[in-house]
Amino acid sequence: MRAWLLLSLLAVVPARAVELVRANASESAVRADGAVAFVERYGDVVRLAWRDTRGAVHAIDTSGTPDTPAWSPSGESIAYATMEGENSNLVVLELASGRTRYVAPTSDSEMHPFFAPGGEKLVYTRYVSGTAGDAELRLFEFDLRPGGADVPLLRGAPASYGSWSPDGRWLLYWRFVDGENAEIAVSRGDGSEQRALTHDPAFDGWPSWSPDGRFIAFARERGDDADILVVPFAGGDACVVAGGAGRKTSPKWSSDGRALYFDRSSGGRTDLLRADVPAACVSRAR
Repeated sequence: MRAWLLLSLLAVVPARAVELVRANASESAVRADGAVAFVERYGDVVRLAWRDTRGAVHAIDTSGTPDTPAWSPSGESIAYATMEGENSNLVVLELASGRTRYVAPTSDSEMHPFFAPGGEKLVYTRYVSGTAGDAELRLFEFDLRPGGADVPLLRGAPASYGSWSPDGRWLLYWRFVDGENAEIAVSRGDGSEQRALTHDPAFDGWPSWSPDGRFIAFARERGDDADILVVPFAGGDACVVAGGAGRKTSPKWSSDGRALYFDRSSGGRTDLLRADVPAACVSRAR
């Protein structure tokens, strides 16, 4: 009788929570207090906005078309990419004053900014044009302090979507292997001690550190669809957090590390969702 009752209770336990955070929104960034920044799209209107911990949404005036916001560690600034003409440039916005600063503008496109843990440097991707008309995605780091320099990472090797670990010791990114395939990897800033975290024939991209640095979230393409997975930094198998229909990309961890925000595109529309990370996915670390 007790066994039957237990099975009945298990049958009605709801599946792990997946909730809609914002319709027609994407490219989330999560602040330490849980505030979430994102990009909203309504027809031809694209705006940068953020939702505070009380649920109020604040729009941010930007020049150009904003994309991929990132909070500074202090939460006082947001870096984002903005498409102005044919090139994408990086901007750092101080929320309190409204002051903006363009970062490392070139004739190439800069995108995907991520603050280093101390907030004094910005890692980003540059679409570097070659003399033969070709181009490569490469990682750079800009020192935001007065007189700071812009330097290439990984000794100039191709890579994208780079970010430093919470302790500032490891650089996370995706890199091309075997033609158009990509894997998630970590290394030192100069490219030494490189280690692949994924080994799959599908394209793996959009990696994101957990707040404690023990896990990596990423997206894996499945034809026209894509899933959100988590893999331990120390090594181990990847675990699916959000699968099923739809193209799901750009995962970002909640401030407490218990959930992931991500984009889901389906039927010509992209929404920002949030899914709980199953306990089994974060108990696989060696």
